[in-house]
Amino acid sequence: MCQAESVTSPLPVLTVLVVDDQAPFRFAVKAVLRRLPCFQLAGEAKSGPEAITLVDEVHPALVLMDINMPEMNGIEATRRIVAAHPDVVVFLCSTHDITDLPPGAPTSGARAYINKEHFGADALRQLWHNRDSTPFARLLPPQAPPPAAHPAPAPRPQAAPQAPHPAAHPARIPPAPRPRAAPHLHHPPLTHHSNPAQTTSMPLWCRYNDTKVASMS
Repeated sequence: MCQAESVTSPLPVLTVLVVDDQAPFRFAVKAVLRRLPCFQLAGEAKSGPEAITLVDEVHPALVLMDINMPEMNGIEATRRIVAAHPDVVVFLCSTHDITDLPPGAPTSGARAYINKEHFGADALRQLWHNRDSTPFARLLPPQAPPPAAHPAPAPRPQAAPQAPHPAAHPARIPPAPRPRAAPHLHHPPLTHHSNPAQTTSMPLWCRYNDTKVASMS
């Protein structure tokens, strides 16, 4: 398949005829062809009759044919070109959706159809590569990119153990010592000692009374 300008290996050059009544599209096609070394501009035409004449003159390998043109539309011009030159490949171009093409487009002899909004180097290479795969090739819809694989989350680094904050664990105050009881002093039992001095010093009437009481008891 034709690659971009970076390819250095020699490739066969395919001549291209651009047919469109709108100059901006012809200019865009020429810009795309300049990026593809294996495609080369062979000429431009603004109508169907002019395209038929140029095909007879330059015999291009590929014709990019607009569908809606004055004088003769691209479908009728394609029929006449393919009938006179079966080896010429024609791609129809328009802004129609593939489901809204005129009824005669698939049976006109064109090999493929491309929407002008999708025209580019990749689209042209793809259609040229698939030109013989189906009777009326069309640009394949772009494939959605596969969902990106989400990498597994990295393990969280374990936090280093932190020293307890002084305020979180206040210092324990030891309880105040209980007051010690005073030592118990053992007093010797009191004993009654008769004091002779006291006996002799008692008044006489006390001793008399005691003697009397004693004698009476």
